[in-house]
Amino acid sequence: MAAPLENAVSQPILRTKINKPRITSDLVQRLPLIEYLNRGLDRSLTLVAAPAGFGKTTLVLSWLAACQKPSVWLSLDENDNDLAIFLRYFIAAVRTRYPQACENTKGLLEADSTPALDFVAASLVNDIIEIDEPFIIVFDDYHHIQNEDIQGLMTRLIKAQPEQLHIVLTSRTDPPLPLAWLRANHKMSEIRASDLRFSEREAEVFFQGAVENGVDPVVAARLCQHTEGWIVGLRLAALSMQKGSNPEAILEGFRGSTSEFVTDYLVSEVLNQQSVEVREFLLQTSILNRFNADLSNAVCTRSPGEADSAQEIVAKGLSTSKIIQEVNNANLFLIPLDEKKGWYRYHHLFQSMLRTKLSSEYSSSQVEMLHCRASQWYAEQGFIGEAIEHALSADDVEMAVSLVEKQSQNLLNPIDRAILEQWLSLLPEDLVWRRPKLQVTRAWMLFRQWNITTLNVVLDRAESLLVEETSTKDEQHEISGQINALRCVTEYIIHKNYQRVLDLSEKALEQLPIAARGARSVTYMFKALSLQALGNRDLAIQLADQIIADPSPQSPAKSQVYIALALLHFSAGDLYRMKRLTSQMLSFAAKNLEVNALPGAHYTSGFLFYEWNDINTAEIHFQAGFDLRFRSNFMGSISAYLGLIRVNQLQNRVDDSQELIDLLRAETEKIMNTDLLPVVEAAQAVQDMLQGDHAAALRWARSPLDDGVDVKTFVFELPILTQARILIELGTVADHQRLNHTLHQLLQEMESHHFANRVIQILAHLAAVNQRLGDTSQALEFLQRAVLLAQPGGFVRSIVEAGPAIMPLLEQLHKGDIASDYISKLLSAGEVTWIADLPQVHSQLAGGPDEVMLFEPLTHREEEILRLMGRGLTNQEIADDLIISPHTVRAHATKIYAKLGVTNRTRAVHTARQLGILPVER
Repeated sequence: MAAPLENAVSQPILRTKINKPRITSDLVQRLPLIEYLNRGLDRSLTLVAAPAGFGKTTLVLSWLAACQKPSVWLSLDENDNDLAIFLRYFIAAVRTRYPQACENTKGLLEADSTPALDFVAASLVNDIIEIDEPFIIVFDDYHHIQNEDIQGLMTRLIKAQPEQLHIVLTSRTDPPLPLAWLRANHKMSEIRASDLRFSEREAEVFFQGAVENGVDPVVAARLCQHTEGWIVGLRLAALSMQKGSNPEAILEGFRGSTSEFVTDYLVSEVLNQQSVEVREFLLQTSILNRFNADLSNAVCTRSPGEADSAQEIVAKGLSTSKIIQEVNNANLFLIPLDEKKGWYRYHHLFQSMLRTKLSSEYSSSQVEMLHCRASQWYAEQGFIGEAIEHALSADDVEMAVSLVEKQSQNLLNPIDRAILEQWLSLLPEDLVWRRPKLQVTRAWMLFRQWNITTLNVVLDRAESLLVEETSTKDEQHEISGQINALRCVTEYIIHKNYQRVLDLSEKALEQLPIAARGARSVTYMFKALSLQALGNRDLAIQLADQIIADPSPQSPAKSQVYIALALLHFSAGDLYRMKRLTSQMLSFAAKNLEVNALPGAHYTSGFLFYEWNDINTAEIHFQAGFDLRFRSNFMGSISAYLGLIRVNQLQNRVDDSQELIDLLRAETEKIMNTDLLPVVEAAQAVQDMLQGDHAAALRWARSPLDDGVDVKTFVFELPILTQARILIELGTVADHQRLNHTLHQLLQEMESHHFANRVIQILAHLAAVNQRLGDTSQALEFLQRAVLLAQPGGFVRSIVEAGPAIMPLLEQLHKGDIASDYISKLLSAGEVTWIADLPQVHSQLAGGPDEVMLFEPLTHREEEILRLMGRGLTNQEIADDLIISPHTVRAHATKIYAKLGVTNRTRAVHTARQLGILPVER
């Protein structure tokens, strides 16, 4: 197989898809069309749309050969109907000319779930803008693309129109893109079938080059009329005449017939004129979308019934490479795909007709054998996707399943997640449901998405299947190890059975091979966290330190262990030790390419600095984690989201925080993760409070929480404490009494499992609720316990975010000379919380016209965006209306807020109305 351009772990890029095909020797120069294509370069898009056989690809190739502007090429097929896979090839095509291009978008391919379309489109546009010269990208055979996300990406790319990029699409049909809008705005050039048909003069020129001694102009004109200028029809006629067929006989053979009949007739004529070896080669290799001598030799038989044909062909001096050369010399619709002429494909229409002949002349078992041989060859070369497709075409489902099973663990790294999902989707679902190894593969994908409840169900299924499994003992042993590794996750998060985690981790580590770095690292992570929960913190730290210090390349993925150790220190309340570790994590992440390393280092650093009330530093880390969220598992992603949401809420940037909440909800629902929706709803409840919708916040706070999964180790605020805070501020006496009981139960659980950070938070909230109930003595006792427990680590936010009710309690403790310097710090920090700031927000919104001013004039674009804000449009709707990216809208919004002296959209619109920039609502 041709050497891969890039090797993304185990799935190489097919060079033949990103190489420009070679132009055929019988090319007719079509200067008017080439000139038309040149004139269209100042537009966003060129569409060359016509049925098969009209010379679309040939025209574009001949234009590019004469064009001064650099170009890249991507040949598409039905396997590219996945956004991540499409992007891999898009980027690979661009990198044939610009090797370092699209680095940010390439990084998105490492996502556990494909990022939101707007995010991908904005990243791609920004990457293309960074290329320092204009270039053309051709998407050949775009009609294969049916995926709506890809169409959405292309629509955004075309509308954004980076000045560096001109897009060319060749397609048999009109693509589902905004063609009407492009035409109306003069942003598209079009070439259609009527433009591509040969004129009689062009047909005459063609035959002069394609047939020895040429063809009588009258005959050429009549052939052109009968084929209606259809280029493939004329080429087939020329091939027939090359072998001596009488032009008049050809005309007579399809006089008055349909074009379909003309095609069938001419193909039969062409095939019947070939030698037996060439004819069989054409039919047998028609199953291949691309081929070279090696692949053809592996697939072809001497005749339908002979198995050892390749050797026979070589023995007779007709090696596969010589047959390919003979086919190429005969102009039999063979298109070279690389400069060395090693790889070829047939013209699609010719291939389709060959396949029809193959199915009529060969038995189904013989065709299946050809596919089996192709599958085996591709598998040996490491091109597993192609191997699976041919195995399925051979109706050998077991072989296809076996290929997926063998490769699945190699592909569980995020960079090949999309490929693994595509492979699983190709397999019959009922068969996937019966294979324990495939169920374990699916389970790992669910873990990466933190879909723990569904993960539990899939593990149950895998275990039940393993009892019936007939595979070897070693294979069963490893599958059991994978299951036990993931059971550590479910036992910790769902069942909170920490001793069971320790037992399962020992089994998993004994069963898993050393090479299973990912599974072993997850096992160690939850083993360490369980040791902490059982009071064996020193042993947990020792275990983690040993793995981090292990220099072996086969050691478990250290990013998981680093994160576990940081969370362990956080849970134990040892923030200073956590600080030293996060510094090590950032250094490790900068030097290593482990997927979770850098985002994990940033979001755990964000936890730390937020807790210490260093909001600016926390925001920097949360923003960095947020920017890298698609390179982390979903819990890492959601941690960055929640941190950034909280920072924005704390600083009254309610528009930004709402946008982040909406994005997070969309991402959570996209992967059907119901386990983490309570965390999203908790953030929304805080948002409701900020926006003055106290009724909505109170309704949520009084509703029961889904107790399906336990996230206390992984997020910096528990939904139950958000409920507590809202009830403390807005609830009735009955609410406070129920809350007091609930918090006492939660306190007992957290103390018994050594979660010191949660104990601090719960004690602070118990102090606040008892203050509301009028039991100041009990409240002071709880708060004093919280302060003494929190002081060694310097906890701040965990205490002050219990709300305004604890402020007078802190003042009383301060007077009592208990940790006075520390309490002074708490009192200062307590002046800024999302609850305490609510009255300030409302008073600013209620200010009169004499209290506002415009610090700097707004630009025309800023006024446009402000008017759309005033109409209540979201950032996405504004972006769609103005044909810009949501990122650009946010950037303009930030400038608008600064010029108006406000911090959010609501206040911006209110101030703009006061200043007369927007009309006053009536």
